[in-house]
Amino acid sequence: MKIKENLAYCRRKRKLSYRELGELTNINYVTLYYIECGKTSNPQILVIVTLAQFFNISLDEFVNVDLKCKNNIEDKANDT
Repeated sequence: MKIKENLAYCRRKRKLSYRELGELTNINYVTLYYIECGKTSNPQILVIVTLAQFFNISLDEFVNVDLKCKNNIEDKANDT
């Protein structure tokens, strides 16, 4: 699962702190920190769904796809 990597990537891409993202999604910022740091290996499905919706990403992509790699590939394709 790519949840922690994708959370970190999406949060940083939007330049949001844990607190800011927590306020925007009504998810406790400590929960976000724990997910991103790998302290929570299986976050609640409601949290994952909320984050995927907030970042406008399908649930499947948020959980299974390395978004950083995917976006790098898309960016390179757009440059050519």
